[in-house]
Amino acid sequence: MSECARKPRMPVVYVSGPYSAPTPEGIKKNIDLARAVGIDLMRRGYAVIIPHCNTQNFEVYAPDLTHTQYLDMDCELLRRLDPQHDGIVMLPGYHESKGAIREFLTAIRLGLNVYKWPHGPGRCAIICEEDGRGHNEHDETK
Repeated sequence: MSECARKPRMPVVYVSGPYSAPTPEGIKKNIDLARAVGIDLMRRGYAVIIPHCNTQNFEVYAPDLTHTQYLDMDCELLRRLDPQHDGIVMLPGYHESKGAIREFLTAIRLGLNVYKWPHGPGRCAIICEEDGRGHNEHDETK
């Protein structure tokens, strides 16, 4: 049995927030924030999925890929998470991003825990529990 197979399961957290921006500098800022949050979560013991880093600069290298293709891939990654252990962290400005809103709603439908950064897992402001209590995707006070 491999060493990985013997280790206890780590909870997985998907980092969701705006990627697109009007300028390359804005995109870089969004990627940098997602990466920083992912690093913080890894330090807290979570395995992280950071789609911002997974497809960084694809708009330059593969301009033929559509926004829908990115969103479909992101939603597939969310579908593979386990509602008993895993969740999604919403970054500031998520409510202004069509993609992040789609990820948010997908996570709710899948029964994942949804957290709002800067609280995140470990210092969480949970905005959606598995049973839906406390859920309001546009309430910034939760």
